[in-house]
Parts: sequence; structure tokens; C-alpha cells
Amino acid sequence: MKTLKKIKQINWSVVTIAVTIVISMSIISMVFSDNNSYSSSKVEQNSTDNDSEVGGCGCGNNSTVNSKDLEYKKATVENNYQIVEIEVQSSSFGAIIVQKDIPVKFNLKVKQNILNGCNNAIIIPKFNIEKDLKEGNNVVEFTPSETGEFQYSCWMRMLKSYIVVVDDINNIDESIYKIIN
Repeated sequence: MKTLKKIKQINWSVVTIAVTIVISMSIISMVFSDNNSYSSSKVEQNSTDNDSEVGGCGCGNNSTVNSKDLEYKKATVENNYQIVEIEVQSSSFGAIIVQKDIPVKFNLKVKQNILNGCNNAIIIPKFNIEKDLKEGNNVVEFTPSETGEFQYSCWMRMLKSYIVVVDDINNIDESIYKIIN
């Protein structure tokens, strides 16, 4: 009788281990699938700037962000660079406006205790940028070579915002874009 009881205990242990392995493999498969992957070494090379390309994390906040509904920080030109800073929020990133063909220093300022599992890294597919964020200043540099509205997001593609590139930073149609300072 003791032997039979021992065999049942061993069988349940084997079943528990097998179930744990199957669940773990499923989670790993989901995390590293083509649709939901984030790699610290490479941004998806085939991403586009369409709203449909951002928001594949499955976290429930996959709504499309309308670029016309956002408030924008406008870059200022200093020493041949455009400087623009936003304050990262726990559930959002700020939108910015920059000028074409002038290098940009984009600072994502993070206050203490703001970072969470979603906003702790950003991707900017158009400019092939990804950056892990830390408390304090987080500067990304790029030079936009074409005008347009380019979406950026958290690494899970859930928190979304825009970088708008214009021909002339001093001639922005404020009936289209709401500028804040």
C-alpha cells in the first residue's frame, strides 16, 4: 500500500513538472513570436509608421492614437541641434515637433518612481531607435530626413505618441497641432 501511495505521489510530481514546462514554453513562445517580440539588440526592421503597426502587446490598450488630439512640445534650435524634452508619465509619452535635416537631441525625462513594466523602454521604428529608460535624463539623437508624422511607443507598443517632422519649425500650422511649452 505504501508503494502504491509513493507511485501516485511521483506520478503527480511528474504531471506537475510537465504542466509547468508546457505553460512555460507557451509563454516563451508568445513573448518571442514575430508579432510581440522586443529585442534589446534590434528594432523590427520591417516596421512602418502606420497606427496598425503599433499596439501588439496584448495588454488591452491597443487603441489608435490620433496625432491631431495630442499636445506637442516644439524643439528649439541651439548650437546646430534641436533640443526637445518631455516628461515621461506612468502611462504616456509626450508628442514632439522637430524640423527636417537638423540633428535632434530628444530628452525623455523620468522622475522617481514613474517607470513601470511598460514605459521602461521606447522604440522609434522610423529612426531605428530603441532605448531602455532610467530615472533622470534619457537622450536619444537622430536626424530626420523627411517630413511626416512618425509614431513611437513603449517597447510593448502599447503606450504611443508621435514625432512630427516639419520643413520649418518656425512655421507650424497651430490649427492642426496644439503646441505647448
